[in-house]
Amino acid sequence: MKRMLAILSVVLLFPWALLSVQDTAVKLSEADPLVEQVRNVARQTSLLPTGWDAALAGDKVMRRLVKVTAPKVNGAHDAEFVCVGERAYIVEHDNDVALGHGAGAAMYCVLTVVNLKTLGVEKTIPMARAGQAFANVTLPKSQVFVPRIIRKDEQTLRTYFCSKSEHEQTWYRDFDLRTQTFEESIHKANLKTAAGIFDMQPRHFHADAAAQGFTKPPINHSLYIFDSFKEFDGRNYVALNNFPGKQNALAVLHDDFVTFEIIAHYKEPQSQQLSESAINRLPDGSWMAICRNDGGNYHFTTSRDGNAWIVGETKPFVPNCTLVLYGRSNARCWLVPAVLGGL
Repeated sequence: MKRMLAILSVVLLFPWALLSVQDTAVKLSEADPLVEQVRNVARQTSLLPTGWDAALAGDKVMRRLVKVTAPKVNGAHDAEFVCVGERAYIVEHDNDVALGHGAGAAMYCVLTVVNLKTLGVEKTIPMARAGQAFANVTLPKSQVFVPRIIRKDEQTLRTYFCSKSEHEQTWYRDFDLRTQTFEESIHKANLKTAAGIFDMQPRHFHADAAAQGFTKPPINHSLYIFDSFKEFDGRNYVALNNFPGKQNALAVLHDDFVTFEIIAHYKEPQSQQLSESAINRLPDGSWMAICRNDGGNYHFTTSRDGNAWIVGETKPFVPNCTLVLYGRSNARCWLVPAVLGGL
């Protein structure tokens, strides 16, 4: 039987432990090799509770999904969230004119507050949009996108977003949990490289990589905080990415929540089109990143200390896939597109 999607997750300590969650609208047949592969792995490990049903667990998640985008929204992308008490605070970039996330200056960022008990949207609060005049600066009349969010302290959430311009800039804006309002000003985030501290802009990201042997040409847009935020030993780490520039780096956020310091670029093999990495620190203290590859399959790279990275390589247990999620629980999973009616 043809498959729609299989979500495969592999626990880092047991790379061959494959678990599947399948869309129950089209079941895998008992004869499907993937079913037997999953069962064989499950027999060899004790990672799952006895009798755990992957499809049922997936169904429970799907049934509890709630829509958080406003009714007027036509396209939404790049959502992230934090939970504080009984509320989830979700940032995303939306647009009201077209599907997807290519609406240019029509794209804007919002923060949505969801009650975790009722799963109802309490409010949607504008965060930033093209040409918006803040108390201290007016944004260019161009797209505002790729929002991120982190809890800065007991009373404050810090949000980040990109504003497209000649030198595309990452900004931040604080949200007060007591008043449930944003501050009136926005501020520039910083990027610390080997050469110093600069405005968080793609040109400085590329210059640092080029100084360390990166040979792809500079792209003066699309520097994003990609895999965020992961706390280890009291410090917050992120993966930085330039999607069209095919750049990836491990960075740490300073305690001021303003400066992102590049620890290392993982860039090899440069013959591949690597970007949008998911990253995590393993139980033994080493690091692993899984990089999207627009020229082929996902590549895995590791580092003992986060500074020196091996040349990325594909893994036989990962088929060609479309998306990687890399959880705090040291699990990695990816979507495998199956053929359905030739689509």
